[in-house]
Amino acid sequence: MDLQEKILKNINDKIKVLVVDDEPVIISTLKRILKNEPYEIKYFTDPREAVLNIRKEEFSLVVSDNMMPKISGLELLK
Repeated sequence: MDLQEKILKNINDKIKVLVVDDEPVIISTLKRILKNEPYEIKYFTDPREAVLNIRKEEFSLVVSDNMMPKISGLELLK
């Protein structure tokens, strides 16, 4: 492994992504699409559970549906 590969691996090991959508089919599809990505991804269908997780962990990126029944995507990001 050359230096560039080592650096990218180190960066990817620290990237954490949060994905939130109230539709299980969307979550399932995103899991299939992102399954080979090198970073950690956490998926939630309940935005309230996602909020609890956000309070415990830091995420590099949040991908969220905005129109959810319990909490909107904008409220989640606040």
